[in-house]
Amino acid sequence: MRLLLVNPNRAREPFPVPPLGLAWVAAAARRAGHAVRLLDLAFGEWRPKLDRALAEFEPEAVGLGVRNVDNALFQHYQSYLPHLREVAAALRDPARPLILGGPGFSIFPAELLEALGADYGLVGEGEEALPLLLGRLEAGRDASDVPGLVWRGNGRPDSNPARPPRSLDQLPQPEHYLIDYARYEAAAGYAAIQTKRGCPCRCIYCSYPQLEGGWFRLRPPEAVGEELSTLVRCGVRHVFFTDSVFNLPQAYAEVVCAEILRRRLPLRWMAYCNPRGLTLELARLMRRSGCLGVELGIDSASDAMLERLGKGFTQADIVAASQALRQAGIPQALYCLVGGPGEDLSTIRDSLGAIGRHTRPQFVAVNVGLRVLPGTPLAGLVGTPEADGPWLVPRFYLSPGVDAAALAELERLCRANCRCASPSELRHPFTRALIGLMVRARVRPFWRHAWLNGWQRRLFFWVGP
Repeated sequence: MRLLLVNPNRAREPFPVPPLGLAWVAAAARRAGHAVRLLDLAFGEWRPKLDRALAEFEPEAVGLGVRNVDNALFQHYQSYLPHLREVAAALRDPARPLILGGPGFSIFPAELLEALGADYGLVGEGEEALPLLLGRLEAGRDASDVPGLVWRGNGRPDSNPARPPRSLDQLPQPEHYLIDYARYEAAAGYAAIQTKRGCPCRCIYCSYPQLEGGWFRLRPPEAVGEELSTLVRCGVRHVFFTDSVFNLPQAYAEVVCAEILRRRLPLRWMAYCNPRGLTLELARLMRRSGCLGVELGIDSASDAMLERLGKGFTQADIVAASQALRQAGIPQALYCLVGGPGEDLSTIRDSLGAIGRHTRPQFVAVNVGLRVLPGTPLAGLVGTPEADGPWLVPRFYLSPGVDAAALAELERLCRANCRCASPSELRHPFTRALIGLMVRARVRPFWRHAWLNGWQRRLFFWVGP
């Protein structure tokens, strides 16, 4: 069966993200005997490319990957649904099924099946379910028993439970050669790779555990090393580990770094890390293996808020991790979310005060408001959306204690710390223009030398590594 996989994601802030998930399912579908082509709409005019691919390849089925439905920013919200609807409309044809997948679809399956007018969708990991669905369709058999399938039944979406997450040992290598990584490198982007799936952390707003499982499923380190070697052969020199957290379990992270060193791979890489377990020894090993920078999603440095947000670490852990990264010579960025349950002026002052006194990151980004996603603990706190409309209508949580006075103090505290960017500063046209300049100059990471304070004005100024 001829399968066309389409990446509609055109988000570019701060850099474009390659369609790793489609590369995984492409490999699985090809292993099952299907002909596969991947169409990436991230760059240039998308409609002529799509029309040309449909005419040349003549697919018998189309898979549309949905990574995100919006940018999840409360104060600067942007929906991706209009573009997704345009792409889906261009792909719909009675002669071939349109199949949805990806993390965005798995969060909003019934809503997106209806909104995009698709025939089928797959919730959860698609490496096993997609070949099974394609086999049913090719044979003209009923597909309603496929695990994780969402389809139109009796005029409304019907669904099967997804199969529980399985071991990653038998997964094929993603077909990275289907992705034009030269375009991503030119746009200061990174190739994407996973060393593990799942997450045992219990952040109250996060959908990782429901998407990938509530525990770490580790790939064989040799498989990770082989995939990195493949990326090098594809011309890649910059990699982002898209694991929920790279450094946990610590022993496994050490083995992955050792594998990179053993193969002498000419790669520079970035990752998300958890402050817990980020020791000086691990940080030094990460640096030796090519770590270019680390992003810590701390959300807050107030112990009270860290507990309410379910972060699983403390202010002391943040300080220790920041010090370890600094001693190892790894640039670091901290990301904060203001407005969780119980947030008020005192916790805002506690958090930003602790960051200013006890850490020395290159960059601190502060956003306000938590996107509410179905199935998360935060959704349980705020209730179901029936009274306010479907889940695709964006819902954000903001603590009643974060009033106008608290937001004004937040801006003042950010201005007092030359490395700390408030939401208004992050979205200022001047800031965004300078980010664009740094992207065109291929500066990685773009936040490495971020904020200088002079004459009561902020200037973004980066110097590349």
